[in-house]
Parts: sequence; structure tokens; C-alpha cells
Amino acid sequence: MRLALNISVSRVLIVGINPSSARENHLSPTFRRVPKWADYLGLRNYSFINCIPYPGPYKEKDIDREFLYQAVSYHSKVIALGQFPSKILSKLGKKHFALPHPSGLNRLLNDKRYELAQLDKCSEYLKG
Repeated sequence: MRLALNISVSRVLIVGINPSSARENHLSPTFRRVPKWADYLGLRNYSFINCIPYPGPYKEKDIDREFLYQAVSYHSKVIALGQFPSKILSKLGKKHFALPHPSGLNRLLNDKRYELAQLDKCSEYLKG
């Protein structure tokens, strides 16, 4: 089901953790789920950035905070994918909405009602 929002006039940024280390990124559940979520939310245009620019293990010290801060500042609405980006955005003092991380390992997303409830909350954030 698609919501009729058309948020394209807003500058929406989706913030992830880091690129997948999988050889075939386009096959990962995360890579497939984010565009589906954007479609559900009625996002025609949005930007995407990761906190960490490289795949594999990461630490908070690896973030280019100035770059992330500037990228977030340009956008009117920001969506964090998971707790790590949400924590970083909070430390930067940036308002955002935290969706669950879209990984196939996130067991919360096995419950489609939970997933849709989170997307509906995000929709309300985007409208505000």
C-alpha cells in the first residue's frame, strides 16, 4: 500500500551506517528494502548517505562529523536507519526520525505490522 504524500518538495536525507561488505550489494535485504520504504512513504526524491564510507567493522571515531553535519544541514527532513545513525545524529544535535535498521538480520521486521507501524510513524514525521 502506498501513501499519497508526495514529499518531493522537501529535501529528505536517509542516513545509513556503512556500505554492505556483500559482493552483490543490490541483492542484500537492506538494499532492496530502502527503496520499498521510500515508495511507501511517497518519497519521489531523496538523498542517501552513510555515516561510515567503507564496508566492514567501524567505530564512531571513523565518522567525518563535519561532512555528515553539513549534509544533514542541507536537508529539511532526516531519516536514520537504525540506532547507530540515530545516536550520531542526536550527538550532532540534528532532528531526525529513527526507523529500524532494514537489515535482514533485524528480527523486528519479521512482523509486517511492526514494519508498517514504523513507516506510518515516519510518514507523520515527514508531514510535520
